[in-house]
Amino acid sequence: MDLEQEAKVTVDTGLTGDIANECNKLLELQKQIEEQQEETKKLQEQERFISEQRIPDLMQQAGVRSIELTDGYKVDLRQVVSAKIPASKTEEAFTWMRENGYGDLIKNQMTANFNRSQDNEAAALYDELNKQRLYSFS
Repeated sequence: MDLEQEAKVTVDTGLTGDIANECNKLLELQKQIEEQQEETKKLQEQERFISEQRIPDLMQQAGVRSIELTDGYKVDLRQVVSAKIPASKTEEAFTWMRENGYGDLIKNQMTANFNRSQDNEAAALYDELNKQRLYSFS
């Protein structure tokens, strides 16, 4: 038995060129995707500026709260208020909420993963949570 003979590997150099070409195509596509994502982000920022600032400012200057466009679209001026607790202040905010009677607004989220063979256990847990009304499935 000739170990040296069996250890030789044959490489099709014609195919390695094809592999390299496909890798380069992949890299170019990934670059194009990244550029498109950046362009989409810029367009979304422009959309937000126009919808949340420019149009409301113009409507306020014109003294109108609603306008109907010639194509049938209706634009209404309304105030939307939203808030978010910074991650660094979460515990402090939750403590304040609990101490001031707003603890029910705090929600906890749990995830349970079951293997395919554990369908019965998953169903039993679901039934138990449903029976005790300890869930909000969405």
